[in-house]
Amino acid sequence: MSVKNFHDYLVYADGRIYSNLTNNNHFNNNAKNLEWVTCKENNRRARENGFNNVSLSNSNRWNCEEFRKKTAQNISAGQIASGCFSGKKNPRYRFEIHCEYGKIYMMSELNALTGKSLTWVYNHIVEFLNGKDVPEFKNCGISSIIDLKGKVNRLSKA
Repeated sequence: MSVKNFHDYLVYADGRIYSNLTNNNHFNNNAKNLEWVTCKENNRRARENGFNNVSLSNSNRWNCEEFRKKTAQNISAGQIASGCFSGKKNPRYRFEIHCEYGKIYMMSELNALTGKSLTWVYNHIVEFLNGKDVPEFKNCGISSIIDLKGKVNRLSKA
C-alpha cells in the first residue's frame, strides 16, 4: 500500500490534518512512520529537517530561464487583464501632457500624434521641460507638460 493510499485509512483529530513522516523517509509507508500534525507543526519540522527552505527554493527557481520567462508573461498578462497598470495607475506614469484644448495625453498618444518613436517623445519631453521649444509639440497643441516625479511644470511659450 502506498503512503498516499495509507493516508486514506488514517483518522485524524484535534485539527491535525497534515501527515508527517517521523523519520523523513518517504519510502517508508509503515504506520509507525506516520503521524498527524497541524500545519504549523508540519512546516516547523520541514524547516528543521531542511525540506522547507523557501529562500533557497525561490532563488533556485529564478535561476531557470524558462521559469523567469513564464512568470514574467503571467505577471504581464495579469496586469494587462486587470488594467491595474494602465494610465495613472502605472508606477512609471510620469508626465501629464496638457493640450490647449484641455485634453491630457499619455506619451503613447503623443507618440501617435507626432508620428515619432516613444524614445524620441520622451527625450523631447525632457528637452521641453528644460526650456527648449519643440515644434512638433506646438503643432499638436501641447500647452504644458508636468513631470510628476520631478514636480517640474513648464508652459509652452506663446
